[in-house]
Amino acid sequence: MTTLEGEALTYGDFAAQVQAMPLLASSRLIIIRDIFACKNREVLDKIKEDLGKISESTVVIFTQTGEPDKRLGLFKALNKPKISKYFKQVSPLEIIKFIKDEVALRGGGIEPKAAEMLADYVGTDLWQLDNEVEKLTVYCGKRQIEKEDVEKLVSKNVTSNVFEMINDLTAGRKARALCGLEDLLTTGEPPLKILAVVNYQFRSIAQVKEAAEKSQNQYAISKEAGMAPFQVARILPILKNFSWPRIAQIYQKLVQTDLEIKTGETNGAAGLKDFILGF
Repeated sequence: MTTLEGEALTYGDFAAQVQAMPLLASSRLIIIRDIFACKNREVLDKIKEDLGKISESTVVIFTQTGEPDKRLGLFKALNKPKISKYFKQVSPLEIIKFIKDEVALRGGGIEPKAAEMLADYVGTDLWQLDNEVEKLTVYCGKRQIEKEDVEKLVSKNVTSNVFEMINDLTAGRKARALCGLEDLLTTGEPPLKILAVVNYQFRSIAQVKEAAEKSQNQYAISKEAGMAPFQVARILPILKNFSWPRIAQIYQKLVQTDLEIKTGETNGAAGLKDFILGF
């Protein structure tokens, strides 16, 4: 098996891997991750031309996170019912249902608030969720899983940690926010991934703010914002700290930080620290 990254892909890399015959095996598997992160149209066009020349002993899987440019010839060639599959992002409510179902399959039970906390801590990684459910049901035995069990046994994902960091920033606790950032960087989280999650959290704040201006009902806000009630409940208390001009200012800073990191003007860690200090 060989894995190639679309962002750094050259036609030479692709051709060399696809043309190689399997050694000591009956077939070869080539995974090209985020193929449309390759911005060289000529490379993509050449790959499209070679699709019909791939040996039967070679299986090539192209993946793409997010929406690709559907006008590209390679996308049109790959986007066929028998060879393409779209994996939709799991919604927060679907995640909570998944947790409850998996706990029930193991003969256990879980409090609604504990299921919400587990979904918040782990996010959309169903493989990790399955493992966490297994761990919690073994630990709790026949009794119901409670919030305290989740807090004790489950580590927060980057999204939850970033939201805590934003909470610290809105409360003026910059030193604590910097410590939270250091913890994320120490665990090996890529700076651009952290920045993307920060951007996602502020987008969520903007969505809830817009919905809250139309209704004061939490469930109506959840429906309007396309978010789970527990996510809205977490955001509502901090909305007073964000006017529309303030949100626009934050977005400008996020764009500037992203540009500076990607152009090499600053490294990822320094760019994130500057964002926090200038908040």
